[in-house]
Amino acid sequence: NERMTGQMTALQRALSMQEELVAAVNVELTETRSEKAREAEHRQKAEALLEALQKQIGEETKRRRELEESQEQLAMANAKLSAMAAALEKRMAEERAAAEEAAARA
Repeated sequence: NERMTGQMTALQRALSMQEELVAAVNVELTETRSEKAREAEHRQKAEALLEALQKQIGEETKRRRELEESQEQLAMANAKLSAMAAALEKRMAEERAAAEEAAARA
């Protein structure tokens, strides 16, 4: 009878140790799952941020291209205006010379 009591006590200790192990494993599993969920959340946030940055870079590139095109158009318009001003100055000089020549003959 004492032997049976000793065996029961040993079995209860072993069962108690197994229950503690199961509880520890469950805690570890829960922590691992939480950590994986946090990692997945961080990954999703990082991917969303990367996507937003890529979109912003695309928009900035488009704006830069538009600005460069505007600068080219402005440079062409400036060149046309300079040519027109030079032609006007030449014409005015020619008219002045003709007027001076006509005044000298008169």
